[in-house]
This record gives sequence, C-alpha cells and structure tokens, in this order.
Amino acid sequence: MKTKLLLLVSGLLVAVSTLASTATVFSNDSKNSTIIELYTSQGCSSCPPAESWLGKFKDDPRLWKTLFPLAFHVDYWDYIGWKDIYAQPAFTQRQKNYKKENRLSSIYTPGFVINGKEWRGWFSRKSLPAKETSGKLTARLNDRSLTANYLAEGLQAYELTLNAAIVATGIKTAVKRGENSGRMLPQDFTVLMYASEHSTTSQWKMILPEVSGDDAERLALVVWISATDSQQPLQIAGGWL
Repeated sequence: MKTKLLLLVSGLLVAVSTLASTATVFSNDSKNSTIIELYTSQGCSSCPPAESWLGKFKDDPRLWKTLFPLAFHVDYWDYIGWKDIYAQPAFTQRQKNYKKENRLSSIYTPGFVINGKEWRGWFSRKSLPAKETSGKLTARLNDRSLTANYLAEGLQAYELTLNAAIVATGIKTAVKRGENSGRMLPQDFTVLMYASEHSTTSQWKMILPEVSGDDAERLALVVWISATDSQQPLQIAGGWL
C-alpha cells in the first residue's frame, strides 16, 4: 500500500512538473532595446512600403533580443472605402495618447514611434536611433495566463504599467476597396491583441484575451513596462510563441 502511495505521489509530482514546464519564459535586461511601433492602415496607400520595411526584421538577428517591432492598425481611414480588419479603436487612441504626451507632432500614417518618441527617419531611410532601456523584465506565459516582474536599480514603490501584445507575422489580406483596392497586402508584426495592467509592486498577473492566429504563419508575444503617466517604455521582452 505504501509503495502504491509513493508511486501515486511520484506520478502527481511528474504531472505537476510537466504542466509547469509548458510555460514560456521571456526575459530581457539589455540597456539598448528598441521597440518599433508602426501606426498603419490597410486603407492607406502610403502604408504598404512601411509595412514591407517592418517585415524585413523577421530575419534580423536582433529580433526578440534587442529589437521588438509592432504594427498597430488604426481605424480612422476606414471611412474611405475599406474597413481594416485588424484596426481597433484602442490602437488609434494609443497614437492619440502619444500626441497628448507631446511625443508625436500629429496623427498620421504611416507613423513610426521608437521607444516612445516620434521617428521620421524612415522617410529619409535613416538608421534606427539609439535609445536606452533599463532594468530586467521577466514574463511567463502559460496558456493565457501571463505573470511578470520588473527589477531595476533604485526602483521605488510606485505604479507601473505592464503592456502586452500578441503579434502575427505572415498575414496576407486581399483588399477589395479603397486606396489599395485590388492589392494583396502582406503584413508582419500585426498587433492582434493589446492589454495592460497597473501594479505598485512591479509584479503582475493577468489573463490575456483569446486570440485567433489561424491566418498567420507565426505568433509572438511582446511585453513592456511603462510608467502610468507615460507610454514611453522602460524595458521590453518577448519572443515567438
């Protein structure tokens, strides 16, 4: 009887260990990480070249180490004939928030924000600007359960925000109306889901909304820390799912 009990307990421990091992861990303590936010729309004829440029980072060795691309599809061009299927009002509001924070001169597409600040260098083919990040961000994703903690030198107990985005690569959309009518648009690093959570302990636990990635080649998770009164990132982490 004792042997059977030991075997049963051993089996349960193995099962628990197996379940725990399914969590995917993302961690980054780099001092020069870069998050690229592209504000774009399927209804904008100027956006496909910018999205094509962003898509080239799929083969960049810095990807998910110090380079984290995001394509937020906005909805303010939907009225001109084509409703962007990946656009969300929250993404438009995020761009507007940058304008309110005086980190963006105006609302337009394609529009780039690098580490929380407007970047017009893409239009003149300049290199990405160097930005400094700090601290160590670690996140664990188990199914839809996301936990994270942030450690930084001299960090005080004040409210910080954990941001999380599920992005998709390898998407292709046949646009039937509007400025891009008749075009098949390839899109990468498209944000399918964005969520945020505040904390005064630099620790977070949140359940991410369900995301359908059936049309994508691959999905990835990007998480970043910002202050509650600013969208400027302090540290970023992420990787393929």
